[in-house]
Amino acid sequence: MNETEHSPDDEEQRLDAAWAEYLRRRDEGERLDREQWLREHEDLADTLRELLRTAEMVDGMAGPIADEPPSDTARVVSEEQVSGLEETICLGGEPSTRDNRADTFQPEFAQRQFGQYELLEEVGRGGMGVVYKARQRPMDRIVAVKMILSGRLASEADVRRFHHEVQVAGRLRHPHIVGIHEADQLEGQHYYSMPYIEGITLRERAADGQMPLTTVAQLMKSVAEAVQFAHEHGILHRDLKPSNVLLTSEDVPHITDFGLAKRVEDEPGLTRTGEIVGTPSYMSPEQAAGCTEEVGSATDVYALGAVMYYALTGRPPFLSETAVDTLLQVVHQEPVPPSQWRPEVQGDLETICLKCMRSEPRERYASAAAVADDLTRFLEDRPIEARPAGFAERTWNWLRDVPLVAALLGRPVAVATPHHHRAQRITLVAVVIVAVALVAWQWWPRADHVPDPIRLATGIEDGMYHDVGHRMRTHFEETMGHGMSVVASPGSAANLRLLGQGEVDVAILQGTTMFPSGQMWISPLYQEAVHVVVRRNTPGSSFADLGKVSLAIGEPDSGMRTSAELIVQHFRKRLPDLRTPGVSFLKLKVYPDLDGAIVTTGLHNSALHGLLASGEYRLVPFSREEVEILHRQHLAFKVFTIPADVYPECDDIPDTGISTVSTAAFLATRPNASPKMVRLLLEGFFETPHEPFAPEFVSFVEASHWVGPGMHPAAREFFQRKITTPE
Repeated sequence: MNETEHSPDDEEQRLDAAWAEYLRRRDEGERLDREQWLREHEDLADTLRELLRTAEMVDGMAGPIADEPPSDTARVVSEEQVSGLEETICLGGEPSTRDNRADTFQPEFAQRQFGQYELLEEVGRGGMGVVYKARQRPMDRIVAVKMILSGRLASEADVRRFHHEVQVAGRLRHPHIVGIHEADQLEGQHYYSMPYIEGITLRERAADGQMPLTTVAQLMKSVAEAVQFAHEHGILHRDLKPSNVLLTSEDVPHITDFGLAKRVEDEPGLTRTGEIVGTPSYMSPEQAAGCTEEVGSATDVYALGAVMYYALTGRPPFLSETAVDTLLQVVHQEPVPPSQWRPEVQGDLETICLKCMRSEPRERYASAAAVADDLTRFLEDRPIEARPAGFAERTWNWLRDVPLVAALLGRPVAVATPHHHRAQRITLVAVVIVAVALVAWQWWPRADHVPDPIRLATGIEDGMYHDVGHRMRTHFEETMGHGMSVVASPGSAANLRLLGQGEVDVAILQGTTMFPSGQMWISPLYQEAVHVVVRRNTPGSSFADLGKVSLAIGEPDSGMRTSAELIVQHFRKRLPDLRTPGVSFLKLKVYPDLDGAIVTTGLHNSALHGLLASGEYRLVPFSREEVEILHRQHLAFKVFTIPADVYPECDDIPDTGISTVSTAAFLATRPNASPKMVRLLLEGFFETPHEPFAPEFVSFVEASHWVGPGMHPAAREFFQRKITTPE
């Protein structure tokens, strides 16, 4: 084999090393010249380019979203905040537009001459573009110049979308749409110039939720007229949001950002069926569901209502922890009326807003012009055409999110407000009594019945889950006066089956087995960290450095084994001699041929403490690069550091702690479990005065951060009521 040839295994190792180097340098904030980096690994360049594109897509899909972070500048141009203020996503097609610091365009000519433009300052950047305030010398005027963020390294998809934006915006000449002066490229850098607008975005203007109602109506009327103009010229915007509406000092609006716009007559290649494009909080349900064939003018009408909602209240109609959760809310919920956040909105303006945001496109305004007409009637104090949703429609909207009705319709249960839950329970009782009295007589008593005792599935005998289960049983029997029986099992995977078969009422499940399982969680219990335990004489300073070793990964059907298998599968190519017997770490001393174990458990596991206290074993960390890669590839894992003082029996743990990943242990139940039982359990955890029977349990504040679609409706109501009700 000559020097330029490499074996497949060698190529894999070099590819892993190159990718780890890239992640490390990016996370340290280094501004990489991507093309130079690829030249350094020329024989791996094609594979590395694909990895870069995949990483960008995963970042856009998995990361948490914020509504619109504050702008860095009060001077606003047409498109500098494409994704810096609100995250525009594109799932199922091109990578999403997220700002990757290490790969962003940093021109050498910043604050210098660029063709006929003198670049004065950077005023904004988003996922695809960077915008500069500039002086156009031949005309001696101040303009904004937008360039592709990745500069000369832009992909074909980036260039295609950039020129698509130029073509669309260039077709529209309207007083409330930001146009384009010139589009060209210079030395391989694609750019276009546009008017520079002094002012702020609607997002900044309405952030306090106190914008005068007549001002909201007037500016939204102008925006609706501009959208209608675009529709008449065959253009759908598809990404209307507060940061894409620029306001002058006189509150005159200008629509910007046509990067995701669609020409009605032909758009091959830019959008495919199932692709989700837009900004989650302001998407229509058909956009959020990826139903591209249903996206039309009604989609922009919905967005007009969502933008108006923000202008009236200072908050988006939907916002959750992650983009995926927000999309679920958009698809499965009706927005809370703006008057719940701002009482004076109640009336015609609220009716106009909510009619724009009806879930069914046919129930919205027929056009943006119809929205503008009704806003004109409001401003002129004349009766509007829209009418609030009738009793039948509101009743149906409530009923379809009741768990039983949702199950019959094949519809996931959506996240709802406490007020919505109370209303739909009343409606459910009325409808069931009148329409299906016999079914109600048979079903209702069981649905809200608390079993006595409550059957709890835990884990193996002498394991941490089983120990926690016994402490729970003692607490509920002595403090709450309610019986609880503990059912031992091989672990989380077995507990899932026990729940599904109705053999237990609740179970403790590890996060890696919880999602997606079809069951619902009641509350997170405690955090579990991955521990790699090896014999003292085992060489290797990190997990990836381990040589030929044999590691126990847990009993079959245990959550510990599920987590360990994910890690082993990830590192298998790096550790070709790794053996993984499917036994518990508790048997390390029984099997002398075992070098160690991968243990996923809480930090208060007495068995693990005893093992380390024996002096025969030590903990091996993951490197920082390994932790980051694990988190990116397996979203159930979170970056975590085990503090040095947790294991005082180990004298070789650095002060900085042990770098690893964590998951969580949940108390889970079936979707149709008794709400009364769920409330009883949560009251026992968070409302009954007592010394903590499990000190590792999360606090109420920590638990409330997990409220989401996967939580049992009664648990969501409990946390939301506690959060919104003053003490």
